[in-house]
This record gives sequence, C-alpha cells and structure tokens, in this order.
Amino acid sequence: MRNFERMSIKKTIREMFPKIVDIRNRIYNDLAHRRFRNLPLKEVFGRIYTENHWQSRKSISGTGSDLEQTREVRTILEQIVAEFNITSILDIPCGDFNWIRLVNFPIGLQYFGADIVDDLVEANIKKYEMPGRVFQWADITSSRLPNVDLVFCRDCLVHLSYEAIGQAIANLKGSGSKYLLTTTFPNYTNRDIVSGNWRPINLEAKPFTFPQPIHIFNEKCTEDERYADKSLALWRIQEL
Repeated sequence: MRNFERMSIKKTIREMFPKIVDIRNRIYNDLAHRRFRNLPLKEVFGRIYTENHWQSRKSISGTGSDLEQTREVRTILEQIVAEFNITSILDIPCGDFNWIRLVNFPIGLQYFGADIVDDLVEANIKKYEMPGRVFQWADITSSRLPNVDLVFCRDCLVHLSYEAIGQAIANLKGSGSKYLLTTTFPNYTNRDIVSGNWRPINLEAKPFTFPQPIHIFNEKCTEDERYADKSLALWRIQEL
C-alpha cells in the first residue's frame, strides 16, 4: 500500500472516531437510563463493575484511570498535598487503586480509600492495605465519611444525577472535611442524567454554581479532543 493511501486511511479513522464514540455513548446512555433509573447506587455501580461496562483492558475503573490518562493527575495531587500541607486524604471512589498507588505521598499521610462496590474494596484490602492506608465501603451520598484534610473525588459526580450530587455535597459538608478536589469541565453546560450514566459537568454553572475554585488544573486529557477542558478543581468544602 502506498504511503499516501495509508495516510488517507489514518485520516479517515481519526475523523470517524468522534462519531463512533458518539454512537457508542448514545447506546450506552440509553441502556443506562432503562437499566439504572430505579436502582439504588450500590446496585448500579455493582453492575457496572461486574460487567466491565467501561471496557478498559487496563483498569476496571475505565480508560480514564489508566496510567497514561492519570500522568498529569498524579502530579496535580502531589502538588496539592505539598502546597496545602495535607496529612489525610479520602479518595472516593477509589476504584481499583490502579494508578493512585504510584502517587508519591509524604511519609505519615493517612490515606482512606472508599468505594461503593464491595468486591473492589475487598480486593484492595487484600492487595494494598497497610499501616496508613485503609480501604472501606462507602456511599458518597449517605455514608458517614471520615473527617480529612482533602477529599479527592475524581470521575464520580459525572456519573450521578443532580439529586445524587446534591446529596453527595451535603454529605461531604457533614464530614467536616476541609478541601474537595474534584472533576469539572469549565466549558460545558450541564444536563441531568440517571445515576450510572455519564456526561461532563461544569460545577461553576447552574444548578451547582460553585464559587471560583482556589485552584483549577487541566488534566491534559487525550481520550477525546472534545473533553480537552477536563480539569481538577479545588474548593473549601464549607463554602460550597
């Protein structure tokens, strides 16, 4: 095959990829709406886990949790911990601990990993738990959460309905924790979903209207060029 023919095929594939992703997302969103709309969160995310809904070969938590997509995130997290003298962190949902195990946390930092999927928590306890690093089952919308310096909540609220997000924020406030570092897409307009679905959320826009964050960091996401604004933003929880 001639070089220009190869280049043409590659160009066509690049141009088609966003359309293929759109079709896949529409199919998934329709299925999620039908399957998850009347289920409790524990069952929703339990099914997503057991069926590997996000179809990543590298992490059961999805392609956004592989090592390539979290390279910048690891740097951001290390920077926040150092700048704000973080001594305790709640990582919720912690997923399969695939990438955060590579973060260089300072000696003595207390790490709490929490997830709503029982099997994930049990696996993490067996593989990764040690002094200063513990895992527990928790529902971010209703469980009693530890009081920590930093709640790290990446790629979570994007899967929750408006109602569930409101419950989660109220629950975080009730924990007495200090800071929240979480996912936001500054260029997007919000829409509601059934929990278990997915869409970008802009936490500074309606209906959330969070104040201007203390810091906002672009993740340098390369999964899809439409989500190049995917960011982690830091807020004081009691100001939300």
